[in-house]
Amino acid sequence: FTSAFLQDKTVSMRKGEFPREKENDKTKGISLNYDKREHIFAGDNAFIVSDLVYENILPYWREFAAALKQFTPAFGVLPDDCESFFILRNVQLNAETIHLLRGALMNKPFHELRIMYTMDYTLRDDNDGHQDKYRRAMLVDAITALVQSNKYLRKLDMEGNLVPRDRIGKLCSSVCNHPSLL
Repeated sequence: FTSAFLQDKTVSMRKGEFPREKENDKTKGISLNYDKREHIFAGDNAFIVSDLVYENILPYWREFAAALKQFTPAFGVLPDDCESFFILRNVQLNAETIHLLRGALMNKPFHELRIMYTMDYTLRDDNDGHQDKYRRAMLVDAITALVQSNKYLRKLDMEGNLVPRDRIGKLCSSVCNHPSLL
């Protein structure tokens, strides 16, 4: 996952374009997908690598989030039968990036939200003393808030993310009480 990839998505959104369209399908959206099978931060040096990566790519996440916040008018020009999506797959997130994405995606009228395989399964402390389970809880809280803020949402996919026990009830409640979630 590179800063150039994130910059490319940001430039598309700044132009008012959806960065991804599926051919022969009426769907448009934003997809951030690290296609490699192995996790980018895997191995014995996971903590060291992730800190360096987060530090170097955070300015690009900030720019991406700012562009996403200004992207709302693009939804208004989509044909009525067009489905919009936001997909985040195989991209591990630190606490600040989760916070940025939550703020940028609030009240966005996506029909499909997929946030999959975004948390590493090993527990470790980072420099701030937070553990991965704290970031997992933060991610689930962000997804719950996004579900509650988006009355247009029809599909939610959280495959590959561990949900902390103390967040299961709130997440299930927000999904069950949603007006259009399948």
